[in-house]
Amino acid sequence: MNTEKGAWIKVEEMRKHLAISKTKAYEIATSGCLETVKIGRCLRINAQSLERWLESQRYPRA
Repeated sequence: MNTEKGAWIKVEEMRKHLAISKTKAYEIATSGCLETVKIGRCLRINAQSLERWLESQRYPRA
C-alpha cells in the first residue's frame, strides 16, 4: 500500500490490506474517521490518514 504524502487509495486496496469485508471497509471509510474524497461515484482514502487511524486502534500493551 502506498503511504506517500498525498497518496489516495481505493476502498478495495484498504480492504485487501486489512483483510476485511467490502461492507466493513465501506463502513470504516464512511464513518468520518478517515480523510476521504468522493470523485463521482469513486471513494478514495488518504493513505496517511488510514495509517494514523490504524495506529489509534491498537490495543494497549499489557
